[in-house]
Amino acid sequence: MLFGIACCLLTLSLGFLSCQVEEDLVIDGWKPIYQGEADLTVSSSPAQPIEEAGKIYKYGPYILVGETGQGIHVFDNNDPSNPTEIAFVNVPLNEDMAIRNDVMFVDIGRDVVAVDVSDWANVQEIGRLSGIYNRSDALYPEGQFGYFECVDTSRGVVVDWALEELVNPKCRR
Repeated sequence: MLFGIACCLLTLSLGFLSCQVEEDLVIDGWKPIYQGEADLTVSSSPAQPIEEAGKIYKYGPYILVGETGQGIHVFDNNDPSNPTEIAFVNVPLNEDMAIRNDVMFVDIGRDVVAVDVSDWANVQEIGRLSGIYNRSDALYPEGQFGYFECVDTSRGVVVDWALEELVNPKCRR
């Protein structure tokens, strides 16, 4: 009889364990926004306001002001008391620049790109070295802590992060 009761309790216990349903973890976290590396190009656009000034570079009569991750503001400085905005060079994921003989070298994601800047309103890419930078910093949402969707480098380069509702995120920082 004792054996029978023990068997019933064991069966009931196993039955309850097998009926437990795990719930998904749904939490706000950071989701990467991807762009294909081939889509990361340099282009000119009309001047725009500086939001967060980065590095400043002087080239001939021009002052170049970096906008980290966005591109480069170009000012005509022929009249230093009244510099004139003339263009914005769109350079996604840009952090640095150098220029010589009307060729500007910029980082764009993991690449270094040579750009003809003889006409600021119509800059042209003239060369590219691919995969120069590791960009391991792009594997995490900069300055953010908590859950995030793990980066899948096969989907492209992370160009930004969006705060979204995530289901069972596997990465945390």
